[in-house]
Amino acid sequence: MRSSSHPLGTEEDWQRVVKYAVARVRQAVEFRQAACGSSILTSPLALYYSFLNMTRGFLALRQERLPAPDHGLKYHGDSDLLSNSASLRKGTFQDYLDALGARRHSALRISLEDALSRIIELFPDYSILRKEEDQL
Repeated sequence: MRSSSHPLGTEEDWQRVVKYAVARVRQAVEFRQAACGSSILTSPLALYYSFLNMTRGFLALRQERLPAPDHGLKYHGDSDLLSNSASLRKGTFQDYLDALGARRHSALRISLEDALSRIIELFPDYSILRKEEDQL
């Protein structure tokens, strides 16, 4: 429970943070429910927004302030679909990693292939694909 004499702000500031966090968590739940009723074409986007909103709610309560409004990802396009990538910049995802105390390389880029290959259900398919490419 938050101390009323916390140095980061007044009780009014805290109530604004709580109201923000509650709204973000409610949105996260609704986006999750929407994803469950959507096709494979639209459910990933709803799941992304669910995660983004849950993260912002968590950060607001953890940091006792409103989080950055930007998601914190920079898109890097490529003609090869699986080589499209993202890197971190100031925003929600960087704040999330900071809150966890996670170490990361500032120039790190994560490609779509990197992300998909780490999904446990897809790993066997990526293993087969890599073996076939090595044989070419």
